Amino acid sequence: MPDPADLLVAANVQICEDTRFERFVAVFLAVIDLETRQASYVGAGHGGVLMKKNGEVIKLPGTALPAGMTEDLAMEPVGEFQMEAGDLLTVYTDGLYECQRPDKEILGQPAILSLLRENREEPLNDLIATSRDFSAPSKPGDDITIAPVRCTE
Repeated sequence: MPDPADLLVAANVQICEDTRFERFVAVFLAVIDLETRQASYVGAGHGGVLMKKNGEVIKLPGTALPAGMTEDLAMEPVGEFQMEAGDLLTVYTDGLYECQRPDKEILGQPAILSLLRENREEPLNDLIATSRDFSAPSKPGDDITIAPVRCTE
């Protein structure tokens, strides 16, 4: 199995060369052994959430600055987690939970975690709709990306 930290360091070098430090990239990279369901990950600028089948939330914190900010990307140790049938790994950008109503109220992480818990066995289309509806009539001020990985067996 490849080491996710090695993959991120290599990607960071290329990102630095391509962007010349003018941009940065948030990256969450997990390597999952499909036989054992053991996973290791790195999160440059973003972490993730592992929603267990029973509704338990395991936060997977970021382990490094976003890629492209510096050639020497310092990282915390690689994180690890175990997936089981029915678990949902979800990585999402801050635009999802930082959306604001016109009165400046922010949707927030607790609301997103609640929606993940309630919909952990369903498609996650409602998360983007919830974010857009929350900030209406304005549009969300940042990009919204959701990358779910469900363990089915």
